[in-house]
Amino acid sequence: PGYVHIDAAAAMSGVSRFGEAVPEEGAMQEVLAAMMEEDYADEGMGSWMNKKGFGRGASTAQWRYSKEEYVAGGAMAGRGFDYLVGGEPKVPGYVVVETVEGFSRLALNKTAFPPRLGVVTAPQIYILKRLAEETMRR
Repeated sequence: PGYVHIDAAAAMSGVSRFGEAVPEEGAMQEVLAAMMEEDYADEGMGSWMNKKGFGRGASTAQWRYSKEEYVAGGAMAGRGFDYLVGGEPKVPGYVVVETVEGFSRLALNKTAFPPRLGVVTAPQIYILKRLAEETMRR
């Protein structure tokens, strides 16, 4: 659990949807049965489901997300973000823990017969973790 900043490049890829829980088999029947017993109209379906422990709130209640834009890279650690998900590999106070490959370009292999068109990938999204305070002081 922690505080995660998602930048525009990552948000456009739909990354924030991956934090949602996949309902277990039979969970939808439980949701429908609970809905028939109570009125959720005053608070909205999403917050009602989270309060009842269904869907996203059941597994991500301890994670907080920010999609705040125009935050300078050097200001990230000071904002309290534990993790960054975005298009920048170097951010002061953070270290890359994972990369996500994505489309870079098309390549034509002229030596094959018939010539073949291929997709070349490269790191596009980086997952960074905040360094411990004592590591940042060194």
